Amino acid sequence: MLSLSAVGTDIVLQVRRKFPPSSAVEQQLFTQCNSPVFTKTAVSSGCYVINPTVGVGEMVGGCLLEMTTAVVEQTWGGVKALYKD
Repeated sequence: MLSLSAVGTDIVLQVRRKFPPSSAVEQQLFTQCNSPVFTKTAVSSGCYVINPTVGVGEMVGGCLLEMTTAVVEQTWGGVKALYKD
């Protein structure tokens, strides 16, 4: 089961087991939109926070933020500069 909620400006994505399960497969699966294959991808249960405003070790939307991955906003000119000779 996938739950998406907004807590202030934080976006909290929770992946949980569905009960009762819809199939005999024990893992949570996402289906990718790569037509015509529609690949199934296993994911772990847990909480994921998009653009967190809290620090590591703090709670947001019932989820403990365990780690962060920084993403730097960039302009198109900044991206083009990466490929200059």
